[in-house]
Amino acid sequence: FKVFREEPEIIFLTYDELMLLYKHKFKKEHIENIKPVFCFGCIPGLRFSDIAVLTRENIHKDKIVYRITKTDQVNSIPLNKYTREILNKYKMDENPLPVISEQKTNEYVKTMAEEVGFDRKIKITHFKGGERIITVSALKELITLHVSKKTFMTNVLSRGGCLETAMAITGNKDYKTAKRYFKVVDTLKADEMKRIFGK
Repeated sequence: FKVFREEPEIIFLTYDELMLLYKHKFKKEHIENIKPVFCFGCIPGLRFSDIAVLTRENIHKDKIVYRITKTDQVNSIPLNKYTREILNKYKMDENPLPVISEQKTNEYVKTMAEEVGFDRKIKITHFKGGERIITVSALKELITLHVSKKTFMTNVLSRGGCLETAMAITGNKDYKTAKRYFKVVDTLKADEMKRIFGK
């Protein structure tokens, strides 16, 4: 018997999509307050489980030092102009970011994607009893908090960054899993070449 192993599609925001979301001003306050939480996952590559437990003690002058919830290892991530801007927005609050439940955050992330118009089509391939099934959905329908780390990894590579450095920033130890991002970047390059020069 031939076993078909599913390799899940990597769903992510391109750099342009991320910047569009980051700069968009949402009319509803509760949605506007979720935007920095989601972006804080996409820009420095933090998991929601780590964002949710960040305290003021984790924030240093030029970096975030924290213990990764998933692995219990200490990690540090350099701050950049976007993460500094987000943290400055809430510097008078008790917590660094206005975190609410994961379920509600996921709900509001989909609302953000709808308002911004994330209509890019994504093809999902899976197998059922050896049969290949392909479905196509809009990004706004698939987006969740899990997209944030994938967005970080993909954008680091697509903008000339090093996989090992991206893995160190996110605390990712599994090279076999991480190298899947190279495939995504190759696809991005091919799509861009077609867009500029035609097929």
